[in-house]
Amino acid sequence: MTKTVLIIDDNKDLDEIYATKLKAEGFNAVTVSDPEEGLRQAQKLKPDLILLDIVMPKINGYDLFLKLKENPKTKDIKTVFISAYVNPAPWGQVADKQYALRIGAQGFLRKEMSLDDFILEIKKILS
Repeated sequence: MTKTVLIIDDNKDLDEIYATKLKAEGFNAVTVSDPEEGLRQAQKLKPDLILLDIVMPKINGYDLFLKLKENPKTKDIKTVFISAYVNPAPWGQVADKQYALRIGAQGFLRKEMSLDDFILEIKKILS
């Protein structure tokens, strides 16, 4: 069965690169650039995995993640944060793997990683 990955990130160019690579690897990939729309799509699609950017307009990724975890329809969806920021992040929170894992995410990926490493991590998380 094809696994669905929902990408919630305001960087549309990067989203398309990720989606194209995921589709080439046999995944169903859906991209959303608005965090509020991402919340709606997560409820509608119930994807196998959400790739969630941290720095976005309106709602940052950490706050969106907590909203997903509060909702019975989306609380069990695996979520991985993706970020280009290093510590400390511009909004005063830490953009690091320890924090992401502590609040319940399945992973934290750097946007600078190679696409091959990106796919390996996604497959590992979904296996």
